Amino acid sequence: VVMIEVGARLGVPLAGIGLPAHVVVGEFDGGRIDRFFDPFDRGRVLDRAGCRALVSRLAGRTEVIPEASFDPMSNLSLLERMLNNLKAIYSARSDDLSAVRALARVMTLRSRLPGVGDSETNERFRLAAPLN
Repeated sequence: VVMIEVGARLGVPLAGIGLPAHVVVGEFDGGRIDRFFDPFDRGRVLDRAGCRALVSRLAGRTEVIPEASFDPMSNLSLLERMLNNLKAIYSARSDDLSAVRALARVMTLRSRLPGVGDSETNERFRLAAPLN
C-alpha cells in the first residue's frame, strides 16, 4: 500500500497484484503488466516468470498461476485481502490477549467492508464472549 501510494505521488501508476499466497506490485499503464515489484523483498523486480517461480517456491511445489492473477486489484480488494490475512494471523494466536484485542479491531474494520457486514459483527461478538 505504501509503495502504491508513493508511486501515485510520483506519477508512477502502480497497482496491487494478488498472486496466490503473495501480493506484489505491478507497474500499470493500462495495458498488460509485465514488470512487478516484491514489496516484501526490498522491492525486488520480477517479470511474470519470476512471479510464477516465487509462488511455486512459497507453495513448495510447481503452481500454475492463471493469467487473471496478474490483473490489478482494486484498492478495496487489496484492503480486504490485508484484513483477511491479519484476521488469520490473530485468530491463530487466540490465547494471547493482545492478539485477541487486535483481532477485534481487524474484525471491526472488516465489518465495514461492502458485503461483509453482519456476519463479521456476529463473529466478533462470539470471539469476544470469553473475554467478558
